[in-house]
Amino acid sequence: MLSIQRRNEIKNKLWAQRSVTVSELAEHFNVSRETIRRDFDALEAEGFLTKAYGGAMLKKRVKSEANYEVLSEIFVENKQRIAKKAADFIYPGECIFLDCSTTVMRLVHEIKERSLIVITNSFKVLQELTESSNIKLISIGGELNLKTYAFEGRLAEQYISHFHLDKAFISCRALSIQKGLSDKDEEEAWIHRAVIENANAVYLLADHNKFDKVTFMRICDFDNITGVITDFKLPEEWKEFFHSKNIAFYECGALDMGKDLEI
Repeated sequence: MLSIQRRNEIKNKLWAQRSVTVSELAEHFNVSRETIRRDFDALEAEGFLTKAYGGAMLKKRVKSEANYEVLSEIFVENKQRIAKKAADFIYPGECIFLDCSTTVMRLVHEIKERSLIVITNSFKVLQELTESSNIKLISIGGELNLKTYAFEGRLAEQYISHFHLDKAFISCRALSIQKGLSDKDEEEAWIHRAVIENANAVYLLADHNKFDKVTFMRICDFDNITGVITDFKLPEEWKEFFHSKNIAFYECGALDMGKDLEI
């Protein structure tokens, strides 16, 4: 295996586990511990990890990126439970927006047989629903980001503003009572703002890992959020906050809580 391939795999493990040890990686890749330490040196120079005694930890930062493929394999069963609940709020004939998140992608599998108008900025959603003749598909266009498989940019933001949506189903990278919803970059935040402004109802699909965090770019506060669907029992602080904002919340239960991630 080339060093670049091995280092990419180490990145994937760090996204999923948050921390790794030299010994476990040396055994996994069948290389020396010194080789893994050199990999750590290279990834630390990239600003990706922080070395610790005997291992390394994912570096904490407000602006971070993970490949779509990595995110799609994290908390899979939890996302499926969230998606099944979200599908309860989608009715035949509605015009809905689906964003490019891996959680919302799970929702796509629940609605393929329904008669709907689906507007999306996700190339993956378009691929999945292409053969569903009962669904009218509309792509918002823009430039395709090959890391997220999302169409984005100012043109995409302007295009979505022309539609009136019955409902929008979105996710985000982080949510905080004090700071609201946030995304990893400007492009995602712009799209989400435009969608939220043009939807009659907005459902936020967010797994437990996204609560009480802040990422790089603020999207909005909670005033226009209709409901939050998550995979764990919410702390009382969050329940009281949602009640105060008249936001419905749905606790779907977690099958695989895993470790807390910085994504």
